[in-house]
Amino acid sequence: MVLITSASDNSIKGNVIGTGFAFYQQENYTYLLTCAHVVEDVGGKENVLVNNISAEVVAIGDTQGFDLAVLRVKELLSVLPLGLMILPEEPEISLKISIPGYFLWGENKVRRRKTIKGIMMVEAAEEKAFQIIKNVGEEVAIGKLKIEAGKLQKGYSGAPVVDLGTGFVVGITTHMEGKNEEEGKEGTAISIEALKKIWPEMPPDVFNFYSEKFDVITVNIKGEEINRHYHKATFFTEDLGNGVMLKMVAIPGGTFMMGSPENEEGRNYWESPQHKVTLQPF
Repeated sequence: MVLITSASDNSIKGNVIGTGFAFYQQENYTYLLTCAHVVEDVGGKENVLVNNISAEVVAIGDTQGFDLAVLRVKELLSVLPLGLMILPEEPEISLKISIPGYFLWGENKVRRRKTIKGIMMVEAAEEKAFQIIKNVGEEVAIGKLKIEAGKLQKGYSGAPVVDLGTGFVVGITTHMEGKNEEEGKEGTAISIEALKKIWPEMPPDVFNFYSEKFDVITVNIKGEEINRHYHKATFFTEDLGNGVMLKMVAIPGGTFMMGSPENEEGRNYWESPQHKVTLQPF
């Protein structure tokens, strides 16, 4: 995580902060994501500081549309780049998420960081959960945030929306919503897919992680299909060098019972003892 602040001497700009995060490192550069309106709020492209380091704005979207900005600092920051993942197209997606971000606390406006948790809902296009950037006509999904632990505050703009199931970033926090006691319990996030719209020149290996759906088919003893449903999994591409690319699939962790109970008909002795096995994600 990085803190976005202003290099301006203007006292008002000095109290404006945002959140950003590293997603890519190349040679001696670290690339980061935040919101386009954060860049505007801190005083424009020439005033953006990342952890008090002057940053270059590589690409920026429309604050009323694709509200993203790509920043670059000329050094390798000691932060771990987060993996990005584009969600599959589905009628409706509900994800358990976490959002780590910065905010100003107390009368002295002390800068603090806190991770909040909740749910992100992404609805179908016909439900108008899509933002259309003006004069381009392209669409990117907008997620609705429901915060269950903690609340959104000023400074969380640009914070990553992390899918707890995979650990990958699926969106960028843009705005908080709600009034009075409900303020900060709801918000919006733009899909990470918007990065492709504002930065077409990005390196091809930025999006190594992606989610795909696949059919699971059950057949009877004659090989005839009797049931079909789908699952989804996270994939990524591993570069083995010399032009060899290996397609990998992330296997989630879990717990299951290995072996069979002693009263199972037809069991063999080597199926004992029945015991619980827990596997980590790999």
